Parts: sequence; C-alpha cells; structure tokens
Amino acid sequence: MRLYDAAVSALLGASLLLGACTTSDREHCSLPDDRISMDDIVSGVYRAYPGPQNAVMTPAPDGYTPFYISLYNRHGSRYQPNDKRYANTRQRLREAQERGTLTPFGETCLSEIEVLCDSCLGHGGLLTSVGVTQLAGIGQRMFKNYPEVFIQSIPGTDRQKRINAYASVVKRCGQSMGAFFAGLFSQMNEPFYERFPGQAFNVMAETDSANMKFIAYDTPEMRILSAKDAFWQADYQKFYVEHTLMSSRIIDNFFTDATGLDSLQFIDDLYWLVIGMQNVNVPGCKLDNVFMPDELLECYRCVNYRMYICNADAPMSNHIPALSASSLLKNIISCADGAISSDSVCATLRFGHDTNLLRLLTLMKVHGCTAQIEDPTEAWKHWQEADICPMGANLQMVFYRNAEGNILVKLLHNEQETLIDQHNLRPVYGPYYLWDDLRSFLTQQLGADTADTEFIEPVQ
Repeated sequence: MRLYDAAVSALLGASLLLGACTTSDREHCSLPDDRISMDDIVSGVYRAYPGPQNAVMTPAPDGYTPFYISLYNRHGSRYQPNDKRYANTRQRLREAQERGTLTPFGETCLSEIEVLCDSCLGHGGLLTSVGVTQLAGIGQRMFKNYPEVFIQSIPGTDRQKRINAYASVVKRCGQSMGAFFAGLFSQMNEPFYERFPGQAFNVMAETDSANMKFIAYDTPEMRILSAKDAFWQADYQKFYVEHTLMSSRIIDNFFTDATGLDSLQFIDDLYWLVIGMQNVNVPGCKLDNVFMPDELLECYRCVNYRMYICNADAPMSNHIPALSASSLLKNIISCADGAISSDSVCATLRFGHDTNLLRLLTLMKVHGCTAQIEDPTEAWKHWQEADICPMGANLQMVFYRNAEGNILVKLLHNEQETLIDQHNLRPVYGPYYLWDDLRSFLTQQLGADTADTEFIEPVQ
C-alpha cells in the first residue's frame, strides 16, 4: 500500500592509503567498546535501544560529500509479541490467589502484574511510546549528521531526489517508519524553511507484502533449520528445561503449593515480562526483584542458544541464517547501484525485524557479528545480541562522492562507525571503503536466488 507519493576511476592517493584502518588501530575508527553490562546482556534482543554510545565521527576525506544513505532498521521497543504472556501470567497468579496458595511476595507481584496488564493488554506486538522516541531520535540524528543527503529531496533544489521507504507488513514496523519520519521532519526548523519556504520532503513510502521477500525473508533451508523438529532442537530443549528450572526459589517465592502449575512456562513468561519492562512506560509497576541475577542469566543463555543457531554463524548452522539474508543484501546493492546511476534517490529506508538484521550483519561480516562458537551453550560469552540487535537496532550505509565521481562508503552499526571483519577488504581511510571494493565483496557473499517468497512473521 502506497502511503504517500510525493566505479572508482582514479587513485585516491598515497595519503589515503596510509590512513587505512587496521586491527591494531581500530580505536581511530570510533568502533564501539566490546564490553557491555550484564544487565544489558541478559536482556538480549529485548534491550531498549541505547542510542549511539560514541558520537565521534571520522570526517570524510577532503572533497567528499554524502549523497545517499541505505538503511535497515529494526522496529523500536514494542509490547510483548501478543497478549498471552501478560494474560497467562496474571491468570496463574489469580488462580493461586483464589486457592489461597499465593505467598505474600506473590500477592505483591500480582498487584504489579495487574498494573502491567491494565496498561499493556490489547497492544500486543505494537510499538510502545519508548519505541516511538527511539525511532524519532534515529531520524533526527540522521538528518543532523547528513543534511546534504536529505536537502536533495526538497522540491526546487538542484536535484529533486526521492526518499524511498519500505516497512514490513507487521504493524510495529510501519509505526516505526512513521516515528522515524516524524523525527526526520522535525529537523525542518525555521532556518530550513527560510531557505526552502513551504517545501516538504519528496517521499515514497510502502507497506506491501510484495516487499517482504527482501525485508523479512526465510529461505526454505532457514525454515528447516528453525523448525521444531530440527536436528539441534532435542539438545536445546534439554538445556532449556534444565536451565530454566535451575532453581526452585522462583516458584517457592510465589506459591505455597504449585501443584498443577506449568513451572517452565510460568518462569519463561515471567522472564520476558521482566526484561521487557524497559520497553514500556508503565508507572507504578516494578518487577526487578522477581529474579536473582544468576537466574536471569540462565534464562538468557537459553534464549541466546536458540538465537545464535537461527540467526548467526554457528558452525552447526552451516551458514544458512546468513544466506537467508541474501535477498536483502541483493536489494541493498541494487538500490545503491540505482541511486548512483540514476541520481534520483537520496535514501532507501527499510524497517523490519531483529532476525533479518542479525542475519544481514552476519552475511556482511560486520565487526562483532560473526563469532563462530562450536558449543552454542557458550555463545552468549562471544555473541551478544543485546549489543548487536537491541530494539531499534540499525545498519546505515552512507555513500560519499567527490567531484571526480569517486565513491566511498561508511558503515554505521547502531549509529556508530564500524568495519567489515575481512582481512582482504580494507578501508582506504578510517572507516571509509571504496564502493567498488565493498560492492565486490558483498556480491561474493550472496547466496543463490530463489523463487520462494513466503514470509513467516518473526517471533521477536
């Protein structure tokens, strides 16, 4: 549904080559600190977007100006995927209260859960006010950092370019796109209107199932790998049960008699509600005393186990998750080619999901996203999804051009400069890559095309 219409030919010089960013001097490229707090780690992909932690940006080489941005943005903070976790948790506690088997601590938590349900029930899967703020902030900062790109989309300027935007058909992604544009438009302040009186951006935005083949696509191989009867599931289920129920303290803290309770499901639902509190704005509700730190970690290790196999580069996954992002990466390359050749588009913005962004980052071999761990129970120590793909996570590719037509590209992961972890692909200066070099590398990562375009809504 349409919402509204509206090759490097010269050497860059020895001085640029001497500025190439190596492993030993990555700090000069403003790469984020690899360390992350345990509180954030155990939140996994439910971590609320922290915003750019290192605002320092490496200036482009002299003579280069940004002219095009390619974005893939996970939706912002949302409610639980559906209402079940809220309603089921409340129902179990209410039933225990009626039986007289709820402890004083359980009574207190039921009061908190009642407040949570009053605020959240009916909104399952939708963007929260926290998510709106996140995406608006990303839009604001993108305009602030690269005004030259977006001024090109103002009618009456030298080149009247267009912003192309695509959102997943899942409603929270369209809401995220709207919040992003609200932030982008908010930068059209008084000085801007003095320069371009009565003008607005030239935008084409779509939420169309036809676009899901690149915004959120699972290959047939990916569906087999993530199926409930996949080869790794038996070991995972054993690990999940053992570590979710690692302590009877949680159940004993809530119930004097837990006969008939599905303890595994109760703890699992509680875990998601607790770590999801950072994504909702619910005054009067506090659940931070439900779990001990080691209990949260054990629950998270189970989540990370599954996420690592299905969305990263686990050896046992045989690169299937990464290759599932081939249609997305192909779209990124082709849209960039079109923007360069036709000079009619200044930005391509995509709003989708965590799993697809995780796989894209793996396929592109973005720094920090390619850990290969033989034992998935230990993956959490090396592949930290809370840092890689929190709510609102994004990958931005900013294209620069000089008067001679030479093109450089800088990658931003969660609005921080980053690099490609590939020894034979080197930036020419700081985090800036020659587009020809980067394009050639990315093209080599693509998997085979497939005519199968079925979309299965992600869980997260």
